[in-house]
Amino acid sequence: MRNLEGKRLLISGGPALACDIVEKAKEMGVYTIVTDWYADSPAKRIADENHMVSTADIDAMVVLAKNRNVNGVITSFIDSNLHNVRQICERLDLPFYATKDQLDLTMNKACFKELCRKHGVPVVDEFPLEHDLKQEHLDGISYPVLLKPADNSGSRGIVVCENEEELLSGYDQALSFSQCGTVIVEKFMDTSAPGVNIDYVVCDGRIHLSAVGDLLLYHGSREKAPLSEAVFYPSVRLEEYVNTVDNAVRMMFGSIGLRNGVLYIQSFYDEEGFHFYEMGYRLGGGQSYRMISRINGTNHLEMLIHHSLTGTMCDYETEQNISPYFDAVACGLFVLMRPGRIETIRGLDDIWRIPEVVNIMQSYHEGDCLSDCAEGTTQQVFARLHFVAKHKADLLDAIQRAQSLLRVEDDNGENLILGDFVSDMANRIDS
Repeated sequence: MRNLEGKRLLISGGPALACDIVEKAKEMGVYTIVTDWYADSPAKRIADENHMVSTADIDAMVVLAKNRNVNGVITSFIDSNLHNVRQICERLDLPFYATKDQLDLTMNKACFKELCRKHGVPVVDEFPLEHDLKQEHLDGISYPVLLKPADNSGSRGIVVCENEEELLSGYDQALSFSQCGTVIVEKFMDTSAPGVNIDYVVCDGRIHLSAVGDLLLYHGSREKAPLSEAVFYPSVRLEEYVNTVDNAVRMMFGSIGLRNGVLYIQSFYDEEGFHFYEMGYRLGGGQSYRMISRINGTNHLEMLIHHSLTGTMCDYETEQNISPYFDAVACGLFVLMRPGRIETIRGLDDIWRIPEVVNIMQSYHEGDCLSDCAEGTTQQVFARLHFVAKHKADLLDAIQRAQSLLRVEDDNGENLILGDFVSDMANRIDS
């Protein structure tokens, strides 16, 4: 791909995940500038330059970009910042991979599911319910159901309801997390069975299936939605997905004019097949590119950085390597923690020495606190561990070794880590 040495990239927002952007851009010879309204954002600590400019202040961001002579603007893994960066790029005549209409369609869960239905792509069933909560609509609901805001991410605002009383008490809670004022009432799917995560890459209008993985979930309290615990690649459902759904999905995204970018889709799976429920037209927090790039050399993050600075996603050779058919196995493990204050962290250095470990993305450090209100959201992810191995047995052994080494202790010496991955859990993806 084109030499980017000396190019200047403005990174909008500096959370822990944005450190990936800084590190990768630096590898590519790019000068990095991070800004947000937090004095000590993780990505600011490692960037070449940082500023205290709010990512939501479009005028100030445009001035900053002009003053620092940036060649591109990018954001990371947060839906709420996508429109901000799009507007900044439009005003500066810099590349951005999506239009306003495309973001509106793909960021809103209700709009995305309607788009799927229009193109014959299967989705999770839902029940119509207006804000007035009419009894005639309530009578048509089969429990349990999941209430979710149509336009929020990170599992925020999700409420599980076993009956009408719980729905009536939980509706306003879900509604409070929706900027557009829409709550989806969705059939509660069997989450004991693995779901399916799907990745696509779009290059100059050509839509490529990049990865399909099996998603295992951690089940905490019944009142909270389950959280992602592990994603295994490649999926045992890969061939079925390619043969039954992939073509319709690519046609669907082509119909709304996607030209460039990366996207992920989350799906349940049961005896009836795949059931989509949401997507992101951006990098996913699971950082699947960390594993995919190690397996076949295609790095979604690198492509987005390249597009932000040049308007081109990738060259011909890189595009030819995009494929969901891997010659290795991989796992992205979400290490979850319960609320509390972190006194001591043990084992991370030893985990880095495990040959199959290709990345550790740590969200919290000693002295950090996780509040009770974060329970049931992706804020419970202490770290993401990424593994790649030639054989499944080696992969499972590496995961178990990592889990046996890691301890995150509170003031009383109690381990804050939730869940305990074991081999029979992984064996469920073979059924």
